[in-house]
Amino acid sequence: MGACRGGIGKTIISTWLVRQTGVLETFSKIAWVTLGQTPNIDNLRGVLYEQLTGGAWDSDWTDEVKVQRLGDAFAKQNILLVLDDVWDSEHEKKLNYVDANTASKVLVSSRVRATLSGGGGGSSADLNAEDSAWIVQIELPSEEQAVKMLLSTAGMSPDQTAPKEALDLVKFCNKLPLAISIAGQLVKDLELEATADWDGIVSAMKEEFADGSRQSVEDTVILTSLKSITGTHKDNVITLFKCLALVPEDTVVPLDALAMIFEAGASTDEKPVKRPSILSIRRWLKVLIERSLVLGTVDRMSMHDIVRDHVLTMYTEQELQQAHRRVVELLRHNRPQSAKLVPAWDVGGQIGQPDRLARYVDSAAFEHVKLGWLKGSGDDWESDELAINEWLGDCPQDAITIAAGKVIGSARLEKLVAAAEAAGDHWLLAKRAILLGQLEVGVSREAMLSWWRRGLDALGEVSSGSPAPEQREVREGLEITTFGQLCPANDPADARFLPRMEYLLEQEHANKSPFEKALIAVFVCLMKMFGDLSCFGREFVKVLKIMAHGARTHPDERVRPSLVLCFAIARSLTDVLAHRCKR
Repeated sequence: MGACRGGIGKTIISTWLVRQTGVLETFSKIAWVTLGQTPNIDNLRGVLYEQLTGGAWDSDWTDEVKVQRLGDAFAKQNILLVLDDVWDSEHEKKLNYVDANTASKVLVSSRVRATLSGGGGGSSADLNAEDSAWIVQIELPSEEQAVKMLLSTAGMSPDQTAPKEALDLVKFCNKLPLAISIAGQLVKDLELEATADWDGIVSAMKEEFADGSRQSVEDTVILTSLKSITGTHKDNVITLFKCLALVPEDTVVPLDALAMIFEAGASTDEKPVKRPSILSIRRWLKVLIERSLVLGTVDRMSMHDIVRDHVLTMYTEQELQQAHRRVVELLRHNRPQSAKLVPAWDVGGQIGQPDRLARYVDSAAFEHVKLGWLKGSGDDWESDELAINEWLGDCPQDAITIAAGKVIGSARLEKLVAAAEAAGDHWLLAKRAILLGQLEVGVSREAMLSWWRRGLDALGEVSSGSPAPEQREVREGLEITTFGQLCPANDPADARFLPRMEYLLEQEHANKSPFEKALIAVFVCLMKMFGDLSCFGREFVKVLKIMAHGARTHPDERVRPSLVLCFAIARSLTDVLAHRCKR
């Protein structure tokens, strides 16, 4: 579908279409994502993957793995893929992986006609192929059609006689379907009949438009709809609508994350607001959906880009920045217990399916950190002490820490490493160097390993002191995690770390990281194998014991099946080694 401007009805028509009985009976699944001008393709791929499989999308997968996983999700299924508000045909290609051997179809809406004739993507047929696609130009409805649309969204029969004010109302809305839809829901909420006096609605909108503070009809209709909300929850509903400005584009926001966002967006430094319950969020969100101010369902809401532009204007730039800072702080102080039994936003694929809140943090933390980072004059990014010392310095390093590193980038982080080294602060140097290694994952293997080794060398200097037991556990936890990432490289040069690795394997708190502990033990085996195969055998038995212990006792039940599988594989390797020894 094509249209020349926003609000003309592309999204509304697409929404109507996918709810038709014939469509629901034809396709086994319907997948929907909204793009806009600057879409986050990886996030959108994750949304599609979750819709189709219910599984978790790992942003650290390689591009090849991502394409394979998305292709597998679409394979052998009749799927209707809806790509809403596409601006660039290249974006469509990166999301369209429908199986050409099925009856799957793709519905693309765009205000740029060239996008619709720019070709398909993935394994699908060319969008411009005459036998596989149609381009439908969406025009403004006639006055008669617009009035019928208004009556229909107001819950009335579109064929009944409309009051004369109905025509005035659709003219005021410039016959734009988005504005008409919101206006119709307003009429419905006010319980007006077709025979009633509608003059009050038209007058209210005209008064709002005449005050000069709003520059578009859509803004006026939205504001009038908000002001007409009644009941004890009115203020909370409007506040929730405003707080939606904090939700990053192209991101599925679960209700528990939305509750945190409400707390952050409604609070001020002088007057904090208590976090609402999930039930309250559901109730307030339902009001917004019923008024067409928010699209989708309570559990998977989305916003039209025009509505999103409106909510952004409800904050000043400074207010928006402070609200994002509060979101980051709430996420930091509400870290859940991870599979390693420490507070962290852990989305590692090895622990099974992480919950939706952890996935949200993984995908949205970057935007919250970026928009909340205080900017001084010029390039004064170091003036934000909270971000530098806390957001970057948290340990264990999780989604928030890595997001903060990505926001300032490797070059700036290297300056912080140099500053820590100059100050002789080995702990700070270690954390920043290891974080730099995390930023190089999937970018440069050589740089990644180099920064991890530098961080481990610094941790070795820290470990020579006598920190308090809780501090020692945090530091050694970072050490174990980093060794677990480094060891699969199987570089003999890392044998210099063997004494430290063997020490860590004996620590009780290492049991909190069974995978990393097993990887370290395997590396120790391989290093010793070069000198004495029997010694390797003894060390490999330690690996089996570690895995078996974790499979039996790890408190996180999601981890146990994976450890059992690893144990079975390790046992098979043991049998192979035993056979070789006999020979």
